Amino acid sequence: MKSLKLTDIVTALLMVLFLTVYYFLTKSILSYSSEHINYIPVYIWKMIWTLLLSILFSIEYIKILIKPGKLKINFVYLILAILMLTLFIPRTPLFYFFFISPGIELLFLVFWYSLLRTFYKAASS
Repeated sequence: MKSLKLTDIVTALLMVLFLTVYYFLTKSILSYSSEHINYIPVYIWKMIWTLLLSILFSIEYIKILIKPGKLKINFVYLILAILMLTLFIPRTPLFYFFFISPGIELLFLVFWYSLLRTFYKAASS
């Protein structure tokens, strides 16, 4: 059986703290937006928490990127991130589809994840 490390416990506590803060902030932002008919804070909040969640999912990958070495660009992930950006252009049919539906969080997660994965370290020779 695997023993628990301190980093595993701290990571679990940080995730619980993040989800608790997320719940209360989302609740207050949604109530503010429904009272004032201003949905921009909702979309900004959705962008921020999905960025934080993507960073949390990619923390090991980011640790590798921080180490010294030459960065390369993965063009498949870059093109995917650019395609995701086109969905954020106002007055397009997909813009309204994603911003009305609850799929916006998934769209933001895919965008941030692909943007983080665009860069990688070249293999040392």
